[in-house]
Amino acid sequence: MRQTETTPFRGISQEYSGVVYALHAASRLRVLTMRQVEIAWRIGDGHTDKRIATDLGIRQQTVGHHVQCIAQRLHVDRAKHTRAEIVRAVMQAVLELED
Repeated sequence: MRQTETTPFRGISQEYSGVVYALHAASRLRVLTMRQVEIAWRIGDGHTDKRIATDLGIRQQTVGHHVQCIAQRLHVDRAKHTRAEIVRAVMQAVLELED
């Protein structure tokens, strides 16, 4: 697997580092780790688990585990459109940043 260049902060890829740090500061996403925010952002960008895993140099199962944790921390009903709810949470955080 190919690993992306990372910032010195917890392995966040440089491509997303600014967005990840800004979103992490948003109130609703503070409950997530930086890695979880990055994965949520990539989900919002329409990336599949497989692509996220390849881009981050981690296993696809690890991405799935992160998605489950994200859903749990954001109180998303996993039985109903988990990814859509994660995207919605990310978009709400972006809107909070713009205010």
